[in-house]
Amino acid sequence: MSIILLIAFVALVLTGEYIIRKRRAHHSATASEKAARANKRFDLNIGEIQVPAGIFVHNRHTWAEVKPNGDITIGLSDFAQRLFRHISGIELLNTGDHISQGGKAFTVTQDSRHADFVAPISGEIIEVNNRITSTPQMIKDDPYQAGWIYKIHPEQLSREIRSLRIGEDARLWLKKEIHRLQEFLITTLNSKQEIQPTMADGGVPVEGIVEQLNDDEWQRLQREFL
Repeated sequence: MSIILLIAFVALVLTGEYIIRKRRAHHSATASEKAARANKRFDLNIGEIQVPAGIFVHNRHTWAEVKPNGDITIGLSDFAQRLFRHISGIELLNTGDHISQGGKAFTVTQDSRHADFVAPISGEIIEVNNRITSTPQMIKDDPYQAGWIYKIHPEQLSREIRSLRIGEDARLWLKKEIHRLQEFLITTLNSKQEIQPTMADGGVPVEGIVEQLNDDEWQRLQREFL
């Protein structure tokens, strides 16, 4: 019964999301143009970051999707994958292992740099996407479909899902996160001589930013965002 109620809740959220999108279609393009100009100083456009319908987002940039049978698919967000220029490896847990919401779930690597990512929902891992072990770049190329990480059987879904964001709430929060990242990069990188040519027009290439940070800066970014 609880699964039926949960699925009905998700369906209600998605219906509201559809109505919001229909209303937006009647709005002028002026707001979008202003937003684009405001973000021109960075090679990361807010409008390009994806939060697909039906995706719940954790504040440490992993995601969860509720399946009709009540199981959960989880993965790495579009925001997080853009921090890497490429993904050279991933460390995964095994089927049958348990993960806890907010606890370490997997590790993504670009060459000598790595980052740990947390589980958006607690539960038992019932399936691992083994294709991303041999082809980890799939996580960057298609983070919400082919690049999924685990499928899990949740333990406290009705309680834990309340702390996640979906739809308009997720998009508004993501805009704030992007602006926060921009400020972090300006503060961290603006004084570094090697990026002055990039900063000359006020821009910072956010895609693959891991390559521009030293070890201490990368650790600080992880503490702030991941």
